[in-house]
Amino acid sequence: MGRTRMALVGVDADDTLWHNEIVYRRAEGMFCDLLGVSTKADIRTLRRHLLATETANVPLYGYGIKSFVLSMIETAAVRLHDLMNAERVRGILGIARWMIDQEVTLMDGVAPALRKLHKEHALVLITKGDLLDQRRKLARSGIADSFEGVEIVSEKDERIYGEILLRYGVSPQAFVMIGNSLKSDILPVVAIGGTGIHVPYPDEWEHEVLPRAESRGISDRWMIAERFDQVPSLLDSIEAQHC
Repeated sequence: MGRTRMALVGVDADDTLWHNEIVYRRAEGMFCDLLGVSTKADIRTLRRHLLATETANVPLYGYGIKSFVLSMIETAAVRLHDLMNAERVRGILGIARWMIDQEVTLMDGVAPALRKLHKEHALVLITKGDLLDQRRKLARSGIADSFEGVEIVSEKDERIYGEILLRYGVSPQAFVMIGNSLKSDILPVVAIGGTGIHVPYPDEWEHEVLPRAESRGISDRWMIAERFDQVPSLLDSIEAQHC
């Protein structure tokens, strides 16, 4: 089957194709246990502290497990002071290894939907995170053959999307991005003239939550797919509008 009008379709990875946030949530629970935090109030306080540390560290370390581990170590050191020791550092590193060893669990309907999309479109995976970890997850996922390109980036903003489209020789008007984050996958693409398909994930990382005011006025430039298997038909409707 020939390529359709949209010259390039970008697809996010974490929490769009496979479950990811749940691994971080469980790791946070292990971190709470390691620090001896057990009450609901103390757990919420520790999570807020860790999130603030992660957010501050993103410009330094980027996204992914390595950045998360450094933020856990920093958070533990601030909270524990002189009680922070090599044993606790080893415990945090053990959490990191546990995270890396987790199986990649695809979202329902992803594999058949990707096969259909791959027959009709040029697909490129566009994801933030640690290079080795993201490539490892893609290799384990069983869907790597669906993509004609893989872009693992430090951030997803208008500049980065513009650079990707320039490398692929595609105009923003011929580009669709599919992802679970309005902040990273949809809003920047819409801002440069592209189109988005939002596939919400029920447990979104707080850092990715978009203030409601920032999402106003762009609803006519993107669509919502409640499940990934709805994406092919939505993409067909987007292309019909472009014809």
